[in-house]
Amino acid sequence: MGAGFNRVTRRQFLRGGGAVLALPLLPSLLPSDAFAQAVAPKRIFFATFDHNVPNSKWLDAALAVQPVGSDGARQLILSSHQGAISPTMTHATYESLKQAGKITMARGIDNMIMPAGHGSFFLTGALGVGTSTSPLFPSVDTIMEASTKVYPAGTPSYVKRVIRCNGSQSFQKTGSNVVRVPGYENPIQLYNDLFTNFPGGGGAPPQPPSGDLVLQASILNKVFSAYQSVRGSRRISSTDRLRLEEHMTMINEVEQSIRELIEPPPVAACTVPVRPTFDSSYRQKIEIYLKLVTAAFKCGISKVGTIGFDSHGIQGGDIPGLPAGINLHNGVYHSLEGTTFTVEQANNHYVTWKKFHMDLLAQHLIGPLNVEEPGTGRTYLDNSMVVMLSESGMATEPGLHLNYDYQPVIFGTMGGFLRGDRMVAFERRVSTTQYDNTRYGIPYNQMLITFLQAMGLNNTDYRQDGVDGFGSYAPILPPNYASYQLSEYNDTLRRVAIYRNYYGHRFTNPISEIVA
Repeated sequence: MGAGFNRVTRRQFLRGGGAVLALPLLPSLLPSDAFAQAVAPKRIFFATFDHNVPNSKWLDAALAVQPVGSDGARQLILSSHQGAISPTMTHATYESLKQAGKITMARGIDNMIMPAGHGSFFLTGALGVGTSTSPLFPSVDTIMEASTKVYPAGTPSYVKRVIRCNGSQSFQKTGSNVVRVPGYENPIQLYNDLFTNFPGGGGAPPQPPSGDLVLQASILNKVFSAYQSVRGSRRISSTDRLRLEEHMTMINEVEQSIRELIEPPPVAACTVPVRPTFDSSYRQKIEIYLKLVTAAFKCGISKVGTIGFDSHGIQGGDIPGLPAGINLHNGVYHSLEGTTFTVEQANNHYVTWKKFHMDLLAQHLIGPLNVEEPGTGRTYLDNSMVVMLSESGMATEPGLHLNYDYQPVIFGTMGGFLRGDRMVAFERRVSTTQYDNTRYGIPYNQMLITFLQAMGLNNTDYRQDGVDGFGSYAPILPPNYASYQLSEYNDTLRRVAIYRNYYGHRFTNPISEIVA
């Protein structure tokens, strides 16, 4: 076989491709063994619960015995654990997810905001002294909302960038202030905002975003055809075949480097739900919210959602099994309505309240998302993260407000971003100073960074005030702080020094022990 033929063949191939070869390849045009799955949009949903989480109602952290990472953490493979993770998670969906390796838990995470409990927010965390009404930094959902990586240029106007259900725990930076972002209090209004201008549904998928990042599949048809022909020729030399493969590999690498910025249009029709009616019951309101978020995720109307589950306004009649005639927060957790409950009674009422909401999550969001997302080879849940967050950490009873030992629970793995199938318990180190014997875990900021990076953001996208990482990594005294509160600030100063001593090397990183 002469070299002249080889040169002509390669020249013909390159002429056929021309400048098109400088463009990234699309998965649909590559051989099936090169790309078995399409790229799916990333989605994240936060479900937030008030108050502490009773230790006795969840897996014992001591069950995690297998060493992982370099900071003394240990892990338990959840699928190997017999029985439910918690009496609040007995719905069959959770057992199925546990066995499938689609649940991730963490223990030993501290929210370092003072004062304890009040002022610790679900989606924003920082060293410093927050207040019970305003944090010091914006919440992660508002960072995602404004991100061009989450919502590229050309995102359709009908897209709802964050769906905030049942009030809001979201905050954004406005000038020099951090202010609350309002959420929906009425599910009918949410339905109208999601679907009134939505062009999809009824058997037709929504239109893809316009802009330079949306590529047409026909661009590389001629190139791929020529590539197949040349590669399969019996007359091409092994050297040229290798060069050809190397060239295509380099193009493939270029494509992969920008894959996070390219979202293919939905490959299957979504279903717009029937406009709901609302009879003002708490259960129906939550059900509608969760169903609408599920539909919005499947239809490509949104990628980020939050919901706050109520405890302060819940009366015994709102949730079956709770004591009638009293408020859950005031009457049960804090015995402020002429009531007295033992710790175990309060814990059992916590289980009733939490299981009520966890069942609704399973029935109307997590379960419906755990079905195949067409074209991806995975489920919608596999391509997402549904995150359960609590206001405070693990404790003996839910009426406490403690910022230590948080336990986030995550369903889904975001396309393999998370390892899944594990509970990681971090070593909680004891301060050796005379004034403090508290055990210290890794900073909650790390969990928020994990969420941000799961959605494709990096440090330059969310760093605050020129400081790497998310939030503040130095104690901050808010303006106009009352003199009696200075002791809390001084206490924060001491605690920050301890966190820095133990975990300063981790402040700006995601939680590596749960990230793949």
